Amino acid sequence: MSRESITEQHKREARLLARQRQKGLRNKVRVQVDHNTWIYLPKKLARSKRKLKAYLVARAERIRDKKDQEEQAKAGRIARNKAAAKARRLKRRSKK
Repeated sequence: MSRESITEQHKREARLLARQRQKGLRNKVRVQVDHNTWIYLPKKLARSKRKLKAYLVARAERIRDKKDQEEQAKAGRIARNKAAAKARRLKRRSKK
């Protein structure tokens, strides 16, 4: 029994099969947006440099906004935790 290793050809065939089977991947192409980040975009977007640049700028803005929002939520959680800890400390001191 020989064990076959997975080659680039196998990966390519699997991607093609996935694109055929999954409706969400039909009429889309794979675009590299970062060093190790690929996304699937509609062919119309990917063909036009102007549309592609506009999409990527909007995508970067969305990602930046989401990151800022998450940082604000995290800062709020930290502040609430500090306030709760201080309240617990004061309550413990008042009991003694």
